[in-house]
Amino acid sequence: MASKRGLKRRQKARQCEGKVKHPTLDGAKIAKRKSGHRDVMPYRCKWCGFYHNGHMPRRVLKAMEV
Repeated sequence: MASKRGLKRRQKARQCEGKVKHPTLDGAKIAKRKSGHRDVMPYRCKWCGFYHNGHMPRRVLKAMEV
């Protein structure tokens, strides 16, 4: 049986798997503009420290509608 610590380490490694990493916020914003997607936002990843572009959570979108 795996330890909880080992499981958490493996989970951290998988969080950013397959995502494009941008070292700066400006780099992520430029990539967003080039992609043409309107519904993605750059965010700082708590696992790797780089910036990724991703969809906004539904709870945030719903809060913006009200």
